[in-house]
Amino acid sequence: MATQTVTPTGHLLERETSVERLRSALERASSGEGCVVVIEGEAGIGKTALLGVARDMAAGDTVLAARGGKLERDFAHGIARQLYEPLFRATPARHRRALLSGAAELSAPVLGLAAAADQVAAEPAADPGFAANHGLYWLTSNLAERQPLLMVVDDAHWADSASLLFLNYLARRLEGLRVIVLLALRWGEAGAAQHLLESLLELPQAELLRPSALSEEATGELIEGWLGTAPDAALRAACREVTGGNPFLLVELLRALAAERAERTSPSVERVRLLAPRSISRRVLGRLATLGADAIALAKAVSLFDTDAELRHAAALAGLDLDRAETAADALTSVHILSPGRPLRFLHPIMRQAVHDDLPEGRRAADHARAARLLDAEGGDPDRAAVHLLLAEPAADSWTVERLRAAARRALARGAPEAAASLLRRAVAEPPPAIERAATLLELGRAERVAGDPHAAERLREALELVVNTRVRAEVARELATALGVAARLDEAVELLERVIEETEDRETALLLEAHLFGLSQGSDALAARVATRLERVCEHMRGDTPGERLALAANVLHLTFSGRVSGDRVAALARRAWADGLLLREATGDTLVVYGPLIALRDSDHHDELRPMLEQTIADARARGSAAAAALTFSTFARLEQLQGNLIAAEASARSSLDAAAGSAQYGFVLPAGLSGLILPLVERGELDIAEDALVSQDLAGAPPPSTTTGNPLLAARAKLRLAQGRVEEAIADTEVWLERQRLRGGLNAIGASSILHPALPYLAAGDLQTARSLAEEMHAVAERWNVSGQTGSCLAVLGLVMGGEAGIEHLSAGVELLQRSPRRFELAKTLVELGAALRRANRRADAREPLRRGMELAYRSGAVPLVERARAELAATGARPRTLVLTGLDALTAQERRVAEMAAEGLSNPQIAQALFVTRRTVETHLRHAFQKLDIRSRENLARTLVANQA
Repeated sequence: MATQTVTPTGHLLERETSVERLRSALERASSGEGCVVVIEGEAGIGKTALLGVARDMAAGDTVLAARGGKLERDFAHGIARQLYEPLFRATPARHRRALLSGAAELSAPVLGLAAAADQVAAEPAADPGFAANHGLYWLTSNLAERQPLLMVVDDAHWADSASLLFLNYLARRLEGLRVIVLLALRWGEAGAAQHLLESLLELPQAELLRPSALSEEATGELIEGWLGTAPDAALRAACREVTGGNPFLLVELLRALAAERAERTSPSVERVRLLAPRSISRRVLGRLATLGADAIALAKAVSLFDTDAELRHAAALAGLDLDRAETAADALTSVHILSPGRPLRFLHPIMRQAVHDDLPEGRRAADHARAARLLDAEGGDPDRAAVHLLLAEPAADSWTVERLRAAARRALARGAPEAAASLLRRAVAEPPPAIERAATLLELGRAERVAGDPHAAERLREALELVVNTRVRAEVARELATALGVAARLDEAVELLERVIEETEDRETALLLEAHLFGLSQGSDALAARVATRLERVCEHMRGDTPGERLALAANVLHLTFSGRVSGDRVAALARRAWADGLLLREATGDTLVVYGPLIALRDSDHHDELRPMLEQTIADARARGSAAAAALTFSTFARLEQLQGNLIAAEASARSSLDAAAGSAQYGFVLPAGLSGLILPLVERGELDIAEDALVSQDLAGAPPPSTTTGNPLLAARAKLRLAQGRVEEAIADTEVWLERQRLRGGLNAIGASSILHPALPYLAAGDLQTARSLAEEMHAVAERWNVSGQTGSCLAVLGLVMGGEAGIEHLSAGVELLQRSPRRFELAKTLVELGAALRRANRRADAREPLRRGMELAYRSGAVPLVERARAELAATGARPRTLVLTGLDALTAQERRVAEMAAEGLSNPQIAQALFVTRRTVETHLRHAFQKLDIRSRENLARTLVANQA
């Protein structure tokens, strides 16, 4: 425990309330109510002492500790590594495997337990930090399963951004974990990372402690403890006045008074005012000066290493042999400048700052350069050496540039783009040799782009101007186009790629750029149509023999599916060729939009049996890489598939999994609409209109149209469907008109998205605008005929029948039923059967109406579509029939997520495995299972599989 707030006998002063709150937090955490406690206050107020008390109270628990430092801010995941690395060093290898089981394995590269790629791919993962945070979260969860866990971070205001992002990720998922995150910090020194600390405090499970200054009474008690006699009121008041009741400053004052007392000098108010510790720096340096040259040199060397220093490193930097360094370290400890023990550490950051600031600036820079080479030569952690190079004077040294670039590559691979950018800015300033400048600028621009820095495009444009080699120019242009796209400068991005493609002689490189060009263009309706026309020409007669061909084919498949320009079977064949048994996924990763082209094509061409294993492969890849974006897009594709097949509860569950994954994605704005549209559709069909509306409102998407993107446009159609179901017909038409305009800008209407979300004729039909409704119905049917997929054509025939009415309408509805019966689209079949029965009943053909109504009602019931069931029931009653009662079972009472979790548990998956598969917390899984058990009236997992089978029978 630190000594600033305690008497020489160890008694903690005026911290009873804080101690009790810490005790209560520890007790809550031990029972599974994980929480965050932040201790905030000025330097010397006693934050570290309270951390020590918490550690003492947590005896028997696992305690992980770290301390921020000014150098630590530039060390990627420096705090996270301080927390976990000592634990792994003390853990036998056979036990490490258990700690790193499941998704926790993603943390291994961050902690140096597995190699993080030293080279970064041309396009880093879309979620560079998610894999690291997700892995560290599950590592924490695994640790907390064994025993309660206390995570202590002192001087958190100096923590690195990557670690603070992890702590934010963890803090939002503490429910159900026996974990307490305890931070000590002071405001005003956190720099760019302060918003991350503030976001921690905004959490409902966060608690703030602010130790107050010591009162005069406590000051008197501390004086008596140090000087051995009770002070009079004047002395007590003077001591508190000159120190402001700051415990650290008070102890420094009393230490000086105690030293004078040894010389038989009685303390007095006048003497107190003369010794007032307004300048700790002067007092520390004065104390240091009495110890001799070796101690001074060692203290200065330790100050350069910031938080901790190995004796051998400090000795080498100070020019001392180990024996002299040992003696000097003992001397520094005896006068309370260094803490006892090893590694070497200042008793308080204030003291370290005093010694460090006394070094001339040029000397500091030179010593940091020496420290970097010293650490590098020893073969230790190369990233710690690189941090020292950030503070060294630029000297056009190629060794420095090489080390900084290597460290930046590791930082980016481990999900710390801000740290990578900081290292690369320093490398550019060195500067690098002329031959390496373009490559260094490319790496810097990439890191800044991933970190969201608006300067990325400037770096990449400069790199492009320096590059002559066409292959390298293509790589730089790809990165620059991505940066421009992120900055909403899509026109520039497309023109740049088109220009570079024309000058690229290597066909494979050009094809990869074509695919990237198509992906970028999906953020603009007009650009999407322009690029798609180009892509069709490029992909004509392509076989998919190379990675570039497969990726370009996948992009073209996505375009052809969106446009409905050719038959579904033709597009499905191209999709299989592009997918190449999963080779496309392994080559491109699921973070690239065009990878989903084959999946969407097979879904919308009704090749569903082929699609399911491909989706399972894609989600397994997303889990293995810890990619939130890939998981979100795959789950949303699953949701639309389930909705088409009439599995509305499963569709809702997949959509919610998509939204859960999207919450951790750096591409949140792009992937969120996909999951949200996938959620709204089954909710509307199940009659949960208020829940669907709340989902829109929670994302501020209930008013203005969603973005005009590949994922935003389907959300617009889904919102129109909700508005129509709510009876807000004019709003449904307004959304439909915007959607139609966007579709036409992209090259024309397609029947693909319309029938599986909302046929655009239906809002006009509801408004009584039969002319517009008929025109759209005929146009959509023509596109469906060209697509030539039974389910699609059947759906469009059904809508055309609704618009036409009468006997012609019945004929079209009957034809639609016949086609849909040959497709996997069971929900569209249910709706069409009910519409056919209703039309027959209106034509006074009551006996003919009953069979399609009964069949439609049964299919709707199996789908969970309550409004459709009720409509079919009412229509049957109108025919004079007595519809049989469909009894709800316990399984039907489960929510979508409860059912999914129950099914996974029945398959034998553990709670952590389910949580990792669905990108949710363990507590979420436990809650869903508990509710499922209650609704199914069972008490254990052993009965779960049998109960589910019985309910589904």
